[in-house]
Amino acid sequence: MALLSTRTSAVQHNSFTMPSVLAYSAAVLLALASASTNIIAATSKHTEIGPKLIAGSIALSVTLLVLVTMPAALSAFRAKQYVTSAIAGVLFVLAGAYSVTSALGVLGAPRLTATMNADHIAKDRARIAEERARHWAELTMLAPSKSMHELSPEIARILALPGLGGCALINGPVTRQWCPTLASLQAEHARAERRSALEGTIARLDTEAARLGTPKLANADAAALVAIAAAFGLSFGVDAVNMALMLLAVCILECASGPALMIAQSMRTVAPSVPVMRDITPNAPTLAAQSVAVIPAACVHAIVEASPAPSATVTAAADKIVMLVRNAGGELRVASKRELGRLAECSHPTASRALATLAGVAVVSQEAGEIIVRLAA
Repeated sequence: MALLSTRTSAVQHNSFTMPSVLAYSAAVLLALASASTNIIAATSKHTEIGPKLIAGSIALSVTLLVLVTMPAALSAFRAKQYVTSAIAGVLFVLAGAYSVTSALGVLGAPRLTATMNADHIAKDRARIAEERARHWAELTMLAPSKSMHELSPEIARILALPGLGGCALINGPVTRQWCPTLASLQAEHARAERRSALEGTIARLDTEAARLGTPKLANADAAALVAIAAAFGLSFGVDAVNMALMLLAVCILECASGPALMIAQSMRTVAPSVPVMRDITPNAPTLAAQSVAVIPAACVHAIVEASPAPSATVTAAADKIVMLVRNAGGELRVASKRELGRLAECSHPTASRALATLAGVAVVSQEAGEIIVRLAA
C-alpha cells in the first residue's frame, strides 16, 4: 500500500458560552454606568454647550480607556512587550483616577447629602424639643388667671373712674379704693398675655416639628453594618462605614469592567471543525515535515479532492508559525492575528488561513484577549 506524508488541517472557531455572554454583558453594563457617571460629572461643571460636548467626549474616551487598558497591559506583558505594557498601565492608572474621582462626585453626593440632611433634621428636632421644654416649664409656673378678654373690660372700667388719674398718685379715697384692684388686674392681665404668648410659641414649635416629619434612617446599609459589627464587639463609626461602602461601589464600577471583559474572553471556547488532510510536498521545509502523520495515500487523495490544498504562501506562513512556536518554547502568545502576521512576515488574512491548516500540529485558542498557539502533544 502506498504511503504519503500528510498534515491534518482543521478550522477552529471561537464560540460563545452562556458564562462568557454574561461576563460580556456585565462588562458592557459596567462600562455604560462608568460612562454615565463620567459624563454627568464632566458636563455638570459647564453651562455652555461647547464645553459640555468637549468634557463629555473626554469622559467617554476615559471610560473606553479604563475598559481596554488593563487587558491590553496584561496581554502585552505576557507577550514580553514591556514598553507597551507599561504605557497601557500608566494610561489605566490615569484614566482610572479620573473615573474614580468622577464617580465619587456623582455616587458619593447622595450618601453625603442624606447624611447631612439627617444631621440637620436631628439638630432641628433637638432645638425644637429644647425650646418647647423651656416654654412649657415657664407656662406651668404661671399662676392661674382669667383670659385677656375678661380682664381688659374690667381694667378699662376702673381706669375710667373720675378722680383716679391712672393711679399715678394714691392721694384720695378713690385711688386708695381702686388702685390696688387695678394693679392686681393689670398683673393678672400680664400673666394672661404671657400665657397666650407661650401657648402660641408652643403651638408653632409643634407645627414645625410636624413639618419635619418622621425621622428616617439615612444610609441604612451603613447603620446595619455598624449594628452587626457591634454585636461582635467591634466598634465603627457610621460615617466611616458609609465612606467605605461608597468607595466599594466606586471601585466595582470603575475597576471591574476590564476584568469582566478578560473573563468573558477567557470563557470563549474553541471548537475545531472536521479535520482535512493535505499533502506535504517533497520540497516542504524539514521543520514542517517533522510534524506529519503517515496515512494511506488513497484516503489522503480522497480528502484533498474534496478540499483544495492551501497555497504556497499559506504553507510557508504555517511553517513560519510552527518555527515561531518552537522558538517560543512550545507556546506562542500574540495580541492579534495582525501581530501574528507581522511575526510570520505575511498579511493577517494569510496568518488566519495558516492557523487553520495547523490542526494536528498546533492547538490554537484564545484567552484573555490573546491568541495562543501551542504545539500539539
